[in-house]
Amino acid sequence: MMQKIIAGIFTLLLIPIFYIFFEKCPVSWSNAKANTQETQNKVSEETKPRGPDIGLVSDSPIINYIYRASGTGTPKLFGEGSVLHSGDPYKILFEPAKEGYVYIFQIDASHKIFRLFPTVDFKNADPNNVNPVKKRQQYFVPAESWSFKLDKTTGQETIYFVVTSQPDSTFENHYQTMLAEQKNRNLQDRFTAREKWDTTMKLRGSEVELIADMVLSRSPIQFEEQGHQFSVIPQYLKGLCEGCVYIVNFEHRQ
Repeated sequence: MMQKIIAGIFTLLLIPIFYIFFEKCPVSWSNAKANTQETQNKVSEETKPRGPDIGLVSDSPIINYIYRASGTGTPKLFGEGSVLHSGDPYKILFEPAKEGYVYIFQIDASHKIFRLFPTVDFKNADPNNVNPVKKRQQYFVPAESWSFKLDKTTGQETIYFVVTSQPDSTFENHYQTMLAEQKNRNLQDRFTAREKWDTTMKLRGSEVELIADMVLSRSPIQFEEQGHQFSVIPQYLKGLCEGCVYIVNFEHRQ
């Protein structure tokens, strides 16, 4: 008799508990699993690594600086702060987002300047490496099947890349001035010309971001050199304004 009374009291206590749980619970058992999965998907989507916006493909130029250590192996990307060595072959691949004019210069540790694009100063250069450049055409500097090669002048090297909508005589004038000072072989005059060059470049500098195409919104860039096929993932210059200079400094070691 006593056991029946206890069982009855226990049942009466459970009734309001079940009522509160099933009637007041914000998520029913039937929807709990679906809602949990939806939350997991949302979190996964929010935390998933993302590449650059697809819009970059249409409004940002593609540019890759690549080299092959000692001329062997697959191409590697290099950029600000990279270390290359004498004898390493290297080249620049770019694809303009629009028609315009591209200027690429390189200055070594002895303040000697080289005009890499237009590539008219180098043997075996691609004859198409001239201005004005065409929209979404691939350019290989100096050529698809050829590369520049680092000489024995070690120290910091700097590459300057700029895109303009119209011809820019400033670069050509500074380039010709530095060439004239190099012929005089006067180190002080060469240094002074370099200072003027750097001042001009810094005034035209900008906060440009180089972004790898991690979502593969475009196919890898393919090329052939020395009988070997290579491919590299495109990189985009985000924030390159009209006439601004994208500057890359790298260390040249023996």
